[in-house]
Amino acid sequence: MLTMRAWLPDPEFPDRSDITGFYRDTLTRVDRLPGVEAVAAVNVRPCLGWGLGADWDVEGWAPPDPDDPTFLELRIISPSYFSELAIVVDRLRAGARTTILTGAGVSAASGMPTFRGPGGLWKRHRPEALATPEAFAKVPVLVWEWYDWRRQLVAACKPNRAHGVLAAWTRRYRDLRLITQNVDGLHERAGADGVIRFHGSLWEVGCWGGCAAAPTRWPDHTVPFATRPPTCSHCGGPLRPGVVWFGEGIDPAVLAQSDDATSCDLFLTIGTSSLVYPAAGLVQQARHRGAFTVEINPDATVVSDHVDLVLRGTAEAVLDAIEHRVEHR
Repeated sequence: MLTMRAWLPDPEFPDRSDITGFYRDTLTRVDRLPGVEAVAAVNVRPCLGWGLGADWDVEGWAPPDPDDPTFLELRIISPSYFSELAIVVDRLRAGARTTILTGAGVSAASGMPTFRGPGGLWKRHRPEALATPEAFAKVPVLVWEWYDWRRQLVAACKPNRAHGVLAAWTRRYRDLRLITQNVDGLHERAGADGVIRFHGSLWEVGCWGGCAAAPTRWPDHTVPFATRPPTCSHCGGPLRPGVVWFGEGIDPAVLAQSDDATSCDLFLTIGTSSLVYPAAGLVQQARHRGAFTVEINPDATVVSDHVDLVLRGTAEAVLDAIEHRVEHR
């Protein structure tokens, strides 16, 4: 996916019709290039409150530089990228048994913060050090402060275009299964059906003591909690977040569902680093069972050389391009 950059003639946007004409002329020039299609050309500055209009052949958007209101970025698809997208489109349209595995990259456009890398500290603590049973047993208040903070951040986020496309696919394709490593619940908020939550959910809790009166996990959307840790209504003991911590095993039922899902015709791994096992092994398991495997990611990962097709780009841009072709081809 290539990038074309342009600048609007007037930073103050005095005449809306002139701006629309500029966009239209720009797209016309792009469309005349042999074998090239404009994928995105939308000014999404909130103060304008308008886009290009429903009659435009727009598949996504790339916002202008917020520090330069005259800046516009167009994403361009090359001829070879057309044919690569068509491979996925044709399989989806043919009703292929499809399994999709999503990671943090799918939620990035929703503004979800990352907790990995140099900027991944929270109050001088590594999240990996807090997300363990041992940490909870030792400092439950601190652990719940972190999870309560995360729940508040997620509650303020909205599903993005990637979530929307995948939600539509879960409803449209009978033989499609969606597995997510994300615990943010944005797939469900976008309307996705039957999500297999590999690592649990921020929006579930369970009794830390495992009291007999309580179910293993149950939904709770309280934001924020009045006390930390919150208490179990069945026994009065502390509640724990309904996520899989480091050192804990994946729910056997979830493992069985995910294993079954690798018996498919098409397997898409989207926005995941492919570093966290056992989820990272699902794509190769699917390929071993005969699936056509596709990675959608802006950057190379450890599985990039071991899948059948790599589509470079963000989840929201690539999925939007695929969906546009599915709907209009």
